[in-house]
Amino acid sequence: MAAISRRNLLKSALIGAAGGVALGAFADLDTHLIKLERHTLYLRNWQADGFRVALLADVHVNDPEAARIAAKAAQMAVDEKPDLIVMAGDFVNSSGRVILDHIGPAFVPVSDCSIPSIAVMGNHDYWTAVPNKVIRTVHRDTNLRMLRNESVEVQGVLVTGLDDGIGGVPDYDLKGTAGHPSHLVAFHEPDFVDRFRAKAAIVLSGHSHGGQVCLPGGIPIGTSYGGRKYVSGFFDLPKAGLYVSRGIGTSGPDFRLFCPPEVTLLTLRSA
Repeated sequence: MAAISRRNLLKSALIGAAGGVALGAFADLDTHLIKLERHTLYLRNWQADGFRVALLADVHVNDPEAARIAAKAAQMAVDEKPDLIVMAGDFVNSSGRVILDHIGPAFVPVSDCSIPSIAVMGNHDYWTAVPNKVIRTVHRDTNLRMLRNESVEVQGVLVTGLDDGIGGVPDYDLKGTAGHPSHLVAFHEPDFVDRFRAKAAIVLSGHSHGGQVCLPGGIPIGTSYGGRKYVSGFFDLPKAGLYVSRGIGTSGPDFRLFCPPEVTLLTLRSA
């Protein structure tokens, strides 16, 4: 076997270092470059033809930079002038006062507009150990209405927010919603839609982060419990149409790769 020359070793090391720097730069770009995803969905059991929803999820505002990115995403959502803004859970990873103080600044664009805006809890919001602090902060510092197995009416659409499927007690029966001509559900974990014992026209979720760290083409390297079957995008399921957002922030590794953050604008049409 020929000996490996010092020159070849150095060349290989430089190529590896350059590849690492390029990959790191791409990951940094992916973490900060928010994509606005526009989709028109044709739904069964939907009469509010043309209703527009902006979907945010998984902001994880655990530091000032995450709050800045979330505020940028919120402004993108507001600028689209939707009929409804939905925040599908996971505000923070800790109930420490310093971290909770990031929630208000992250949602200033939403608080400064008149667009109806609702939110649901995520598993990380419960894992803070003091979820009531998260709820109180959202109520105090934003105009997001936190729904926990509750419904509100918005321009002829029944909007239901379910409690989190991991940390909370969601109402999979969707009590009191049967027969509504246009029913939208916000629920953090997409996989648990299979547990629904009633139908809805559309369910909006997050949780998966789209995999967050992916191979080229957005192929997830790993996924989380509750977000393994339905990772991102739209799924036409027997019980509901389901849209899963890649979300805004990060959890675990503090970066994204081949999986940019997402603000979603959905135009909901009658099938």
